[in-house]
Amino acid sequence: MSGRSNRKKAKDASASVDGETASPDFGFLAELVSFHFRMLSIELNRAYDHSFADTPLAGGTGKLSTLIVVANNPGVSQTSVAKALDKDRSAMVKLVDHLEAKELIVRHPSPKERRTYALQLTDKGRSLLDQVTNIACRYDEDFFSVLTDEERDELVRILKKLRRHHEPGTAGL
Repeated sequence: MSGRSNRKKAKDASASVDGETASPDFGFLAELVSFHFRMLSIELNRAYDHSFADTPLAGGTGKLSTLIVVANNPGVSQTSVAKALDKDRSAMVKLVDHLEAKELIVRHPSPKERRTYALQLTDKGRSLLDQVTNIACRYDEDFFSVLTDEERDELVRILKKLRRHHEPGTAGL
Protein backbone atom coordinates (compact mmCIF):
# COMPACT_ATOMS: atom_id res chain seq x y z
CA MET A 1 0.00 0.00 0.00
CA SER A 2 1.38 3.41 -0.89
CA GLY A 3 2.22 6.10 1.63
CA ARG A 4 -0.46 8.30 0.05
CA SER A 5 -3.17 5.67 0.67
CA ASN A 6 -2.03 5.24 4.26
CA ARG A 7 -2.11 8.99 4.85
CA LYS A 8 -5.64 9.20 3.44
CA LYS A 9 -6.78 6.38 5.75
CA ALA A 10 -5.08 8.09 8.70
CA LYS A 11 -6.83 11.35 7.82
CA ASP A 12 -10.21 9.56 7.49
CA ALA A 13 -9.64 7.89 10.89
CA SER A 14 -9.14 11.32 12.45
CA ALA A 15 -12.54 12.55 11.28
CA SER A 16 -14.54 14.70 13.62
CA VAL A 17 -16.86 13.05 16.15
CA ASP A 18 -19.29 15.47 17.80
CA GLY A 19 -16.95 18.34 16.99
CA GLU A 20 -14.01 16.58 18.63
CA THR A 21 -11.14 15.15 16.62
CA ALA A 22 -10.90 11.43 17.37
CA SER A 23 -7.21 11.47 16.54
CA PRO A 24 -5.07 14.31 15.23
CA ASP A 25 -3.49 14.09 11.80
CA PHE A 26 0.16 13.20 12.39
CA GLY A 27 1.07 13.80 8.75
CA PHE A 28 4.26 12.07 7.66
CA LEU A 29 5.00 10.95 11.24
CA ALA A 30 2.37 8.21 10.85
CA GLU A 31 4.66 6.61 8.26
CA LEU A 32 7.86 6.69 10.35
CA VAL A 33 8.87 3.52 12.15
CA SER A 34 10.89 5.64 14.59
CA PHE A 35 7.79 7.63 15.57
CA HIS A 36 5.88 4.45 16.41
CA PHE A 37 8.85 3.13 18.41
CA ARG A 38 9.00 6.33 20.45
CA MET A 39 5.26 6.29 21.11
CA LEU A 40 5.30 2.62 22.03
CA SER A 41 8.32 3.19 24.26
CA ILE A 42 6.27 5.61 26.34
CA GLU A 43 3.59 2.95 26.83
CA LEU A 44 6.21 0.29 27.61
CA ASN A 45 7.69 2.50 30.31
CA ARG A 46 4.26 3.19 31.81
CA ALA A 47 3.45 -0.52 31.90
CA TYR A 48 6.86 -1.26 33.45
CA ASP A 49 6.41 1.42 36.11
CA HIS A 50 2.97 0.05 36.96
CA SER A 51 4.18 -3.57 37.11
CA PHE A 52 7.21 -2.82 39.31
CA ALA A 53 5.61 -0.10 41.47
CA ASP A 54 5.70 -2.21 44.64
CA THR A 55 9.31 -3.39 44.25
CA PRO A 56 12.72 -1.84 44.94
CA LEU A 57 13.13 -1.66 41.14
CA ALA A 58 10.36 0.93 40.70
CA GLY A 59 11.02 4.24 39.00
CA GLY A 60 13.36 4.70 36.10
CA THR A 61 15.01 2.23 33.82
CA GLY A 62 17.97 -0.10 34.03
CA LYS A 63 17.52 -1.50 37.52
CA LEU A 64 16.05 -4.84 36.45
CA SER A 65 18.59 -5.30 33.65
CA THR A 66 21.48 -4.47 35.99
CA LEU A 67 20.20 -6.86 38.65
CA ILE A 68 19.82 -9.70 36.11
CA VAL A 69 23.26 -9.13 34.55
CA VAL A 70 24.89 -9.11 37.99
CA ALA A 71 22.95 -12.24 39.03
CA ASN A 72 24.02 -14.10 35.89
CA ASN A 73 27.63 -12.86 36.02
CA PRO A 74 28.82 -12.79 39.66
CA GLY A 75 31.83 -10.52 40.07
CA VAL A 76 31.17 -8.69 36.80
CA SER A 77 32.71 -5.23 36.64
CA GLN A 78 30.55 -2.15 36.83
CA THR A 79 32.15 -1.04 33.56
CA SER A 80 31.20 -4.29 31.80
CA VAL A 81 27.59 -3.97 32.92
CA ALA A 82 27.51 -0.35 31.72
CA LYS A 83 28.87 -1.36 28.33
CA ALA A 84 26.46 -4.31 27.99
CA LEU A 85 23.47 -2.09 28.83
CA ASP A 86 24.75 0.90 26.84
CA LYS A 87 24.79 3.15 29.93
CA ASP A 88 27.26 5.97 30.44
CA ARG A 89 29.45 5.98 33.53
CA SER A 90 27.36 8.43 35.57
CA ALA A 91 24.09 6.59 34.80
CA MET A 92 25.68 3.29 35.83
CA VAL A 93 27.00 4.77 39.08
CA LYS A 94 23.47 6.00 39.92
CA LEU A 95 21.99 2.57 39.15
CA VAL A 96 24.55 0.74 41.26
CA ASP A 97 24.20 3.29 44.08
CA HIS A 98 20.43 2.71 44.08
CA LEU A 99 20.70 -1.09 44.06
CA GLU A 100 23.37 -0.97 46.74
CA ALA A 101 21.26 1.36 48.92
CA LYS A 102 18.39 -1.15 48.60
CA GLU A 103 20.88 -3.87 49.70
CA LEU A 104 20.35 -5.84 46.47
CA ILE A 105 23.97 -5.77 45.29
CA VAL A 106 27.38 -5.01 46.75
CA ARG A 107 30.45 -3.68 45.03
CA HIS A 108 33.98 -4.60 45.97
CA PRO A 109 37.28 -3.56 44.48
CA SER A 110 38.04 -6.06 41.74
CA PRO A 111 40.82 -8.54 42.54
CA LYS A 112 41.97 -8.19 38.91
CA GLU A 113 42.00 -4.38 38.63
CA ARG A 114 42.17 -2.04 41.64
CA ARG A 115 40.34 0.81 39.89
CA THR A 116 37.40 -1.43 38.94
CA TYR A 117 34.46 -2.57 41.04
CA ALA A 118 33.21 -6.16 40.99
CA LEU A 119 29.46 -6.51 41.56
CA GLN A 120 27.74 -9.28 43.49
CA LEU A 121 24.14 -9.99 44.38
CA THR A 122 23.32 -9.95 48.09
CA ASP A 123 21.06 -12.54 49.73
CA LYS A 124 18.27 -9.95 49.60
CA GLY A 125 18.95 -9.45 45.87
CA ARG A 126 18.85 -13.21 45.25
CA SER A 127 15.55 -13.55 47.11
CA LEU A 128 14.05 -10.70 45.05
CA LEU A 129 15.15 -12.32 41.78
CA ASP A 130 12.28 -14.85 41.50
CA GLN A 131 9.67 -12.19 42.25
CA VAL A 132 10.98 -9.69 39.68
CA THR A 133 11.52 -12.43 37.09
CA ASN A 134 7.86 -13.41 37.40
CA ILE A 135 6.76 -9.76 37.23
CA ALA A 136 8.93 -9.10 34.16
CA CYS A 137 7.67 -12.19 32.33
CA ARG A 138 4.04 -11.39 33.14
CA TYR A 139 4.52 -7.73 32.14
CA ASP A 140 6.11 -8.74 28.84
CA GLU A 141 3.46 -11.37 28.14
CA ASP A 142 0.60 -8.96 28.91
CA PHE A 143 2.03 -6.06 26.93
CA PHE A 144 2.66 -8.13 23.80
CA SER A 145 -0.37 -10.43 24.12
CA VAL A 146 -1.88 -8.97 20.94
CA LEU A 147 0.91 -10.70 18.94
CA THR A 148 0.90 -14.33 17.89
CA ASP A 149 3.89 -16.46 18.91
CA GLU A 150 5.20 -16.19 15.35
CA GLU A 151 4.82 -12.39 15.28
CA ARG A 152 6.52 -12.13 18.65
CA ASP A 153 9.46 -14.27 17.50
CA GLU A 154 9.75 -12.17 14.34
CA LEU A 155 9.64 -8.93 16.31
CA VAL A 156 12.41 -10.14 18.63
CA ARG A 157 14.49 -11.20 15.60
CA ILE A 158 14.06 -7.78 13.98
CA LEU A 159 14.81 -5.88 17.20
CA LYS A 160 17.98 -7.92 17.77
CA LYS A 161 19.07 -7.21 14.21
CA LEU A 162 18.54 -3.47 14.74
CA ARG A 163 20.41 -3.55 18.07
CA ARG A 164 23.37 -5.41 16.56
CA HIS A 165 23.54 -2.81 13.81
CA HIS A 166 23.04 0.34 15.89
CA GLU A 167 24.59 -0.83 19.19
CA PRO A 168 27.42 -3.15 18.12
CA GLY A 169 29.28 -2.58 21.41
CA THR A 170 26.53 -4.07 23.57
CA ALA A 171 27.09 -7.65 24.61
CA GLY A 172 25.16 -10.83 24.25
CA LEU A 173 22.29 -9.96 21.97
